[in-house]
Amino acid sequence: MNYMEKIVPIVTLVGHEIMQHYRTDFNIIAKDSWSFYTDVDILSQKRLEKELRELIPGSGCIAEELNVYAKHEFTWVIDPIDGTRNFVRGMPYFGISVALMHYSEVIAAVVYMPAMDDLISAQKGLGTWLNGKKLLIDQQRYLSAGALIVASAARLARVEQLNTIKKTLGPVAMGIRFRACGAAAVDLAYTAIGVYDVVLFENLKWWDAAAGKLLILEAGGYVSDYDKQEITESFKTVIAGNPMICEKILNANIL
Repeated sequence: MNYMEKIVPIVTLVGHEIMQHYRTDFNIIAKDSWSFYTDVDILSQKRLEKELRELIPGSGCIAEELNVYAKHEFTWVIDPIDGTRNFVRGMPYFGISVALMHYSEVIAAVVYMPAMDDLISAQKGLGTWLNGKKLLIDQQRYLSAGALIVASAARLARVEQLNTIKKTLGPVAMGIRFRACGAAAVDLAYTAIGVYDVVLFENLKWWDAAAGKLLILEAGGYVSDYDKQEITESFKTVIAGNPMICEKILNANIL
């Protein structure tokens, strides 16, 4: 079954609905002392959960907001707005992340950035696609265009470690740069299409990474935790992207 034919229209429509609220007034609700969600997150999640679960009757759902956790043979993994803080501040770097699991295996994924109208999708065995065009990670591009690595904000504070990563990769024309963008699912999706070369993250949630895992693997990329083990729902760390760069960083034992 081609799940993309069913999932993409739903995610696209919800993305358009989110854009109706972009840079307008909406309610911000605190989760705790350092994070929050909006009523737009809730609208998005409820619409996605309802329509996606109708595609596969009896399917479960794991979603970021409102403590939704119901795992079945088929389970949807949803982040209704990845990068909520960016969305609230009017930055276009946010997206919807949806993955479909069969038991514990991710078999389909979509990440849609409605403000930029970029839709990145994948289905197991069918490759990764950007706006309808099939893509593979260019493993040599960083040698001439420079390497771009996304890391957590906490890791960016570890200057000595970043310098060690630079030394590990050796001389790279145009240099090596690091970014912290505030939307991990979007970062992973853009890594799948070669915008970034590598992502390094700790302490994400499954809805941050489930879709990106499949997007990168189907594009010919590498995904594991820092111990070179497969990431699953209980993962703690993730390194993903260009296989050659990931291998160099992991083999240097610097994470």
